[in-house]
Amino acid sequence: MPKLDWLNFEHIRALPTDDFKSQALGQLKDAGLDAASRDAGFTDTALALCTDKIKNLNDVAGYIGFFFRDEVVLDAEAAAQALTPENKPHLAALREAYAGLATFDADSLMESLKATAAAREVKNKVLVMPARVACTGSKVGPSLYHLMEVLGQAEVLKRFDAALARM
Repeated sequence: MPKLDWLNFEHIRALPTDDFKSQALGQLKDAGLDAASRDAGFTDTALALCTDKIKNLNDVAGYIGFFFRDEVVLDAEAAAQALTPENKPHLAALREAYAGLATFDADSLMESLKATAAAREVKNKVLVMPARVACTGSKVGPSLYHLMEVLGQAEVLKRFDAALARM
């Protein structure tokens, strides 16, 4: 099976962008996600985040489906590990830091997370996993900072607020 995964991965990477997009949109549609109704730039950027990561086109919806849902669907195990009462003040502090950013790009998000972790005297990972689960519902996915940049400041803050309310 690993050889087949590798072969699928190489096939996906070799697909012309339009072919990959067409097939990926079909997978998202089959999963009940209407990516075609989103802004084309948003959809293209979201799809680009998974091109070099997924091993099978059937994995597209599970990997980036969160971009196309209004509400985060939480993986129970991920939520139990990351959205804990102990992590609530850390996620709240990160939310405040992100709310104050004038530039909401991957580099600014990473630096802000590092600064927040340092100010709270915790390791970055104490903030990374709750932020990832709040935004995606999962422990795995595209680069946290890039996916938050694509989601945008308002959506990230909305998802953080929803996660904080659950904690």
